[in-house]
Amino acid sequence: MVKVKPFVGATLRNPNRTPNNWNQELEQCEKGESEAVPVSAFSKNLSSDVSNILKTNINIVVNDEGEVNWVAAVEKSYGYFALCRSLGSTHKFWTNYMSDKVHSVEEIGRSVNIAPPATFHSKYNGDVDKFIEDIEREISNRQTLPENFALLKAGKTVARFHIGQRVELLSSNGHIRVAHIHAVCGRRLNVIVSQSDSPVELVPDDDPQAESDNAENWVDEDSIFLFPVGFATLNGYSLVANQDYIEYTEHIAAARRAGLQPEYEPGDVRFDDLKKPEISEELMNKVEIGQKCELIDPLSDDFECLVVATVMAKCASSGYVILSLDEDESAFPIHLINVFMYPIGYSEMYRLPLEDPRNANNYSLDGKFDIQEYMRATGATSVPIDEIRPMPPQERMDQFKPKMRLEAASFYDNQYICPAEIVSVHGRVIKIKYNGHNDANEEYVDIDSHSLLPAGWCEIHGYQLQYPRENTPADAPVEPFKRLPKREARDEDNMDHS
Repeated sequence: MVKVKPFVGATLRNPNRTPNNWNQELEQCEKGESEAVPVSAFSKNLSSDVSNILKTNINIVVNDEGEVNWVAAVEKSYGYFALCRSLGSTHKFWTNYMSDKVHSVEEIGRSVNIAPPATFHSKYNGDVDKFIEDIEREISNRQTLPENFALLKAGKTVARFHIGQRVELLSSNGHIRVAHIHAVCGRRLNVIVSQSDSPVELVPDDDPQAESDNAENWVDEDSIFLFPVGFATLNGYSLVANQDYIEYTEHIAAARRAGLQPEYEPGDVRFDDLKKPEISEELMNKVEIGQKCELIDPLSDDFECLVVATVMAKCASSGYVILSLDEDESAFPIHLINVFMYPIGYSEMYRLPLEDPRNANNYSLDGKFDIQEYMRATGATSVPIDEIRPMPPQERMDQFKPKMRLEAASFYDNQYICPAEIVSVHGRVIKIKYNGHNDANEEYVDIDSHSLLPAGWCEIHGYQLQYPRENTPADAPVEPFKRLPKREARDEDNMDHS
């Protein structure tokens, strides 16, 4: 029996990383000294989409610090946080848009009541009628949250998956293993490999996905690491599992090949549960074995450059291919619509470092790797990523600017979500650094990555926002994030690409 636990927040395994909040940055924002990436710039990060309704210059109803409900004007936003000014008063305060204390003006008299604060602006000299008259005029002249905001807010953290469900999980060495969901926090899932599901001995100290007392391997529900039960067998991919599970998934794969509905055990995550965006047959026909791309290697211990990868095979599962790194020939399955693959030439166009593939010295010019010469010499063409996943609109990319703040789940130690800052912008890729860390921990991340979150996301979910360093002298040494173990290149006979 797999042991699971309810979500209670990320365990503080490092005593130097303590819970934190955005209070200091919010104070700086009031002075115009700090700015956060707007919610509308991110990929979907709540179960309900509110990204386009959280605006400044609108009125909302707020219960501030246990006082009565009253109407406030939103003057500034900082991610999910709103700087509010109580109408008829100079009193200002910050609140989270998605807090239970926040309501639409449309709900007044229906599900919420309002009452003037005990004291209001001195200019009214206690004239309540004049005060209410001015307030009504100001309310009527401003927009508010939509009428269905209460429903949107109620569904903000509703999860598609639940504790105990079984999935297949890509490991850091490129194998797929059987895993179970041990905790759920909105879209984020704590997915762990248990010894009972593994035919080989697990070593928790060396395996961040292995079950232990403090095991926390968090991924988004759309993560490339997650696959439905039966994926590996259907696609002839390397599967590390007990024999009974292998035989069970052979029946699932046979049914899918025959166009039939497989018989699953309760709790199995099915193919329909992890649907990916469809890619037209016309576009898929443009993807060929041997094509190359530039890649932020998702299984690496280094996210400070791009690498070159090659399509080794097309999978039976629609939209999936097997990618192999030109550097070490390790391979893994990935859906073509992802936040890691880029067309050849992307790094040169957007000033990103591109790592030399192994034995690519012949394609270097003045000591610098020449990707175009490498492509000519190998006779390869680029995967048409720009057609499969077009660039986001420029107005959206323009919302990500250097020095802006956001929350980010670390690639190195993914149970931690920390305050982060944008260092530089490279098209749809940004470089971020975590507060309290030096350049050694800067990472390149696609703006569509679910590892990037608006300021205030953790507060909405009751998840611990943590600084890597706090309450320590500025010159104190900083422990780096725990990096995933470097995977080893696998023998070709470990995987069937047919």
